[in-house]
Amino acid sequence: MALRKSHTPKRQQPAVLALAVREVQAWLQSPYRKLMQNLWFLLFLAGLGLVSIWLSHHTERQVRRVEQLETEVKDLKYEYLTLSAQLSRQRRQSNLRRQVDSLLGLKPLQHPPYVLKVPQTN
Repeated sequence: MALRKSHTPKRQQPAVLALAVREVQAWLQSPYRKLMQNLWFLLFLAGLGLVSIWLSHHTERQVRRVEQLETEVKDLKYEYLTLSAQLSRQRRQSNLRRQVDSLLGLKPLQHPPYVLKVPQTN
C-alpha cells in the first residue's frame, strides 16, 4: 500500500500555511484590537465610576454634618429656653427686692416719698 499524498501540490502548501498563520494571528489580536478601539470609552466609564464613588462619600459627609448641626441647634434651643425662663424668674419684683436687699442693703420704702421744695433764689 502506498501512502496517500495530499491532494494539494507542494508549491501551494506554504501559501496555505501562511494564510492559516495570519488567521490565527488575527484571531489572537482581535480582542486586543477591540480593546484598544474602546479604550477611551472604558476610561470614560472608569472615570464616571470614580466620580460616582466620590459623590456618594461626599453626600454621606454632608448628611453627617447636617445631622450634627441639627442636634447642635436643638441643644442651643433648649439652652435658650432655659436661660429665658431663668431670666424671667429673676425679673420678678419679689426676686429683685430680695437681691437688692442682700447685695446693696436697700429696703423698700415704708412711707410714700415726699417732695422737698427748695425756694428759688434769683
